Amino acid sequence: MKIRRITEEEPNLVRELRLAALQDAPDSFADSLEQTENKPFEYWIDLTKSLCDEHIMFIIEEDGVAVGSVYGLRDQRNRTTGRVAGMWVSSSFRRKGFGKALLLEVIKWANSCGLTEIRLWAPAENSAVIKF
Repeated sequence: MKIRRITEEEPNLVRELRLAALQDAPDSFADSLEQTENKPFEYWIDLTKSLCDEHIMFIIEEDGVAVGSVYGLRDQRNRTTGRVAGMWVSSSFRRKGFGKALLLEVIKWANSCGLTEIRLWAPAENSAVIKF
């Protein structure tokens, strides 16, 4: 297991991971697969840039293959608050500590940025996510 930050040169990987997450767990995210597939490539370039500048995206790899990801987002109104978003681990790697490892990386990032609070949005009907 290896965790690393996404780079600006990887908009294709950002897109690929988001589409994989929506295919695997469609009820866990606000966007639909169809909406996300239809976004122009410029969207992915801009998103990736923001995830390398103001925000952050970590990916977790197993044997060189990305099997999960998470975003750390700064709140635009309250500069001491952040948010965990877009968290996903491939179903074949769940319950093996990958999600916890990703979450701990976001917490480390938040601490290094001086954030004092992190929030998480999760669908209330998703008991596995709530339990996690």
